[in-house]
Amino acid sequence: MRNRGLLSRIFLLLLVVVFGSWWVYRWRVTGADLKKAAAPHEGFAAPDFILPSLDGSQVELSQFRGDGVILVFWVTWCHICQAELPMLQKVYDEYHGRGLEVVAVNYKDSPRAVQAFVKEKGLKFHVLLDRGGTVNGLYRVRGFPTTVFISPGGEIVKITVGGRPSEAFFASEAKELLPGR
Repeated sequence: MRNRGLLSRIFLLLLVVVFGSWWVYRWRVTGADLKKAAAPHEGFAAPDFILPSLDGSQVELSQFRGDGVILVFWVTWCHICQAELPMLQKVYDEYHGRGLEVVAVNYKDSPRAVQAFVKEKGLKFHVLLDRGGTVNGLYRVRGFPTTVFISPGGEIVKITVGGRPSEAFFASEAKELLPGR
């Protein structure tokens, strides 16, 4: 009887080791989180993408290489986005002629809702539609707005999520992104 208890314990221990090894291999070594590239972050190249604009043309982030870029991920129902985008329009108006681009990537709202929002707010910068959420996933967007500041060389300088930045904050960041600064 004593041998049977010992064998049961050894079998249970072996089962735990085998299952534990499988779990570590599956989720820690080859897991879904590690299959993706590292999340974009400061000091690294901004991942390139192509998305349709409201007029149907295709816009590629890399076409703005040489200019500083403020890339903002947003949705129409976000109250902070509703305040932030008009501030970005003012900064765009002031610095666009000196090498600043603003690119606003909308997440899954209908083109009609986005068009109405853009018209109401008087936005003139590039507004792109990420209907499938691919680019939001590429940038690992976890909240709205997420704003990515990109140097003329294509490097991520800063990322902010949410909050209530001011027009002065955006103007200060825009000045830092201008080419030839």
